[in-house]
Amino acid sequence: MTPVIFTFGILISSFAFVIGVMIKRANIEKNLLVNQIEVQEARDDLLALASHQLRTPATGVKQYLGIIRDGMAGNISAKQKKLVDEAYFYNEQQLRIINDFLYMAKLDAERVITHPAEFDLIELTEEVIRSYEYIAEEKQISIKLKAPKELVLYSDKQCLRMCIENILSNAIKYTNIKGQVSITISKQDVIAVMVVEDNGVGIHRKDRRKLFKKFSRIDNPLSSQEGGSGIGLYIAKKLIELNHGEISYKPTVDGSKFTLELPL
Repeated sequence: MTPVIFTFGILISSFAFVIGVMIKRANIEKNLLVNQIEVQEARDDLLALASHQLRTPATGVKQYLGIIRDGMAGNISAKQKKLVDEAYFYNEQQLRIINDFLYMAKLDAERVITHPAEFDLIELTEEVIRSYEYIAEEKQISIKLKAPKELVLYSDKQCLRMCIENILSNAIKYTNIKGQVSITISKQDVIAVMVVEDNGVGIHRKDRRKLFKKFSRIDNPLSSQEGGSGIGLYIAKKLIELNHGEISYKPTVDGSKFTLELPL
């Protein structure tokens, strides 16, 4: 065998070996990716199932509490009604957290389908504010709404409700006793703009990169006592974007300001 043929044979063998290694590596990476996707899907399905199973009994509790607080089970004293009102409110909070986890699983699996329809943004915002009156009163926080009499949107009402709830909930949580939360709604050309501003603890510059990320908890003087799941803003951003809108944050002198922009 001549040196040339021998060298050529070595080159062919080396080339075949490299190609074989590359094919095996590609197959391994493909299998790892498939496994990661399957694990993610299984985790999302488990979370969705657990959330659904938790929501069913919590909804039952809400219905029975509603019957008692509305006097359908007989008269109750003012003290008893106050206790039932508190139980009803915290049950509502529990349902919201369960719904957040359920929506997070659906969003991550790209299973959320929007159902756009016309509705009044002002009316929806007033409903959300009323649902948070109890906790705001407990902290002596005033919620002020400045808005036109009506502003009709064509969007998914449930998605937007969850966004407003999460943002308003955070504003109340991270505002000290006797603080203030203001909501301003306006129409700018073909865009509806909602600004939620508070005079709370704010967000430190180093922590702003955590905003809108899943399970991100930001340390501040109230975070340890208020608790939270760390997914509210993540869900709000995802749902707003699904409805072709945007959400942004801006620090203020003594608090935070979140802006929602949605096409009319």
